[in-house]
Amino acid sequence: MDALSFGVKAIERLSKNSQLAYAQAEHIHKEVLKPGGHWTPEECAARQRVAMVVPYRNREDHLRIFVSYMHRFMQAQYLEYQIFVVEQASPDVFNRAALMNIGFLEALKLHDFDCFIFHDVDLLPLDTRQPYTCFQAPTHLGAYMSKFSYQMPYDGFFGGAVALSTENIKQMNGFSNLFYGWGGEDDDTLNRVLWRNLTVHRHAQGIGKSHMIKHEKDEGNPTNPNRDIGYEMKPDQYNRNGINSIKYIKQSTDLNVLYTRLLVSIEAEYLPECILDPLKSPRAPGNYLDCLTKVNFVRQEVDCCRVDDVLQCCDKAEIDRSKNGWRRPKFGIIGVVVSSGFIIIACYCNLHWLKRLKFWNLPQK
Repeated sequence: MDALSFGVKAIERLSKNSQLAYAQAEHIHKEVLKPGGHWTPEECAARQRVAMVVPYRNREDHLRIFVSYMHRFMQAQYLEYQIFVVEQASPDVFNRAALMNIGFLEALKLHDFDCFIFHDVDLLPLDTRQPYTCFQAPTHLGAYMSKFSYQMPYDGFFGGAVALSTENIKQMNGFSNLFYGWGGEDDDTLNRVLWRNLTVHRHAQGIGKSHMIKHEKDEGNPTNPNRDIGYEMKPDQYNRNGINSIKYIKQSTDLNVLYTRLLVSIEAEYLPECILDPLKSPRAPGNYLDCLTKVNFVRQEVDCCRVDDVLQCCDKAEIDRSKNGWRRPKFGIIGVVVSSGFIIIACYCNLHWLKRLKFWNLPQK
């Protein structure tokens, strides 16, 4: 591989005509890839067998760029690998972590993978010196993104791309199935890592940079107003919510030249109608983001919710949380004092928020 195959300029070239880039990648790789985007080096024995799982919906342009780029990247590291694109058919609101659980389970049905890389479709690594493999410790591959000027946006950031051994994932019970919409699931994943007394590894910033392809906000992936709950350590939930509890229907498996496409529906037996059909449900709140908030709160705490009683159940759960001393993270301005030409702003910030910023965890009740 020549040096021009990778980096920001290479990504920009692919982005100019993603359809052409994809067609060229199919032509180049069709003789060396096994069906479903599976590659094994011929010159040596691969160090690991890697499954790359990409949670996906409605990002066709990004997907074409991603697979065109990543096949060259992975082959430059002489890894045996296969790319799995896990596409959510339903419900309407995206659940990234649930798709990661599904990708893990389905990939193991095909091969005995010992390393999994969970990767956003709009994120691409810039330097092949960054190993896309698994180590004993979970590895954060997306730590230094162009979106954040190649800096960590906050202590404990664990989003974008992570590498976890099969054993690590089983120890953690995979990922949360509770986070619908954007945000929170990556912080919950890090708490699962810490729960199992695992440490997080990040490669040096010089080789660990990634480029995020710019895009418009995805209407099917609204910001989760309850995303901050991912910062809370919840060991009682981790044992019973993850790969051992995910319910889904696999609608199809397509072995394309460049990737394996899994079209799935997340089982909706316990989802309220505001998530299943936010526009038509007569029982849904006026704003389905409000419903998302209530559902995610209560599903983290209790198992009483069903379609008919979800709102009453959520109200009870939030009251119980308040009695136990839980408060939403808050930050605000108390007042402004003008003195000697200086403006002094008095702020308040509750304990939970402070501990979140310091990447501490509150003791469990």
